[in-house]
Amino acid sequence: MLFSDQQLTKNLLKTNQYLAVASYDSGTTTGYVTLLNHNQGSLSLASSYSISSASDPRSVGWSPNGTYIAVAHDVSPRLTMLKQTNGVLSFVTSYTLPQNARGVSFSNDGRYVAVTTVTGSNLSLLSFASETLTFVSAYTFSANVGQVEFHPTDAYIGVVHNNVSPNTVVILNHSEGTVSFNSTYTLPGATRALAWSPGGNILGVGHTRTNAGEPFITLLGFNGSSLTYVSSYISQAGLSVRFNPEYPVIAQGRATTPFLDLYSYTANAMSYVTSYTTVANVLGLHWSADGQYLSIAVNAQSNVQLLQYNGSTLTAVAIYSVAGIITAASYGQQIRFSPPI
Repeated sequence: MLFSDQQLTKNLLKTNQYLAVASYDSGTTTGYVTLLNHNQGSLSLASSYSISSASDPRSVGWSPNGTYIAVAHDVSPRLTMLKQTNGVLSFVTSYTLPQNARGVSFSNDGRYVAVTTVTGSNLSLLSFASETLTFVSAYTFSANVGQVEFHPTDAYIGVVHNNVSPNTVVILNHSEGTVSFNSTYTLPGATRALAWSPGGNILGVGHTRTNAGEPFITLLGFNGSSLTYVSSYISQAGLSVRFNPEYPVIAQGRATTPFLDLYSYTANAMSYVTSYTTVANVLGLHWSADGQYLSIAVNAQSNVQLLQYNGSTLTAVAIYSVAGIITAASYGQQIRFSPPI
């Protein structure tokens, strides 16, 4: 379905001003968060911030007002909060985690930050107020965890076991800083990435598989208390997934050529739409708020690509080379558009 003039006019009111990218230069052992200006398909440098020496930034997460960026990284303190002021990044505060951080997510009300660690099997929930991070609660898992994302209502938190058994995605209840177990679902292979649909009733999961004929991307229905199978697709190992915020499509970064697939979905099915060929695994991806642009981060590359979606196909419109390269430890969260500002 092609965009209508009415839809295009509505989307022009949604401007994603910035694109944040996490990268690492092994030669200088320096981690970077690069902030790019985005203006209807063009990318240019706004500013860049260097994380502590030998620290590899794995994930970035925006506050809902587009002012703060939470950065999960290796090397103490492992969680750093940055602030952007007219495109200039500056240090705000940090929080020391016991192990290297992997996934990070702001709550949609901006009051909490959820962060996972690669070992220690914990999810830490921190409050964020007056530019201060404060420990609130934690949840212990049976195995290492990776990507994390708050539900659109903030009442739940989705977490994947990061490339280790058990091959599950876990949903936690969340209320005023308290977390508890809600439900879980077992996938046919190691889970790599997850994303909530705009309405929060579907959870997309990218994963590997154990046996031939099993899928690599699965959609699960969520009713507030349980996860149920909706649909799946046999492609290649799902490294990143992200729902378009305006249109019923989901993008999947994958481990083999063409490396990027697009699927349409309904409440009970999904179907292939199109693909886009890149030079390597698409580890991270994120849609602009108007649904017209898809940013992608490719494994072991410094180039960030911007693709335009016209309702049926993806076309390259911009490319920008950041310092260092994109690394694979936290699938799907190395690149993020800011909320509309």
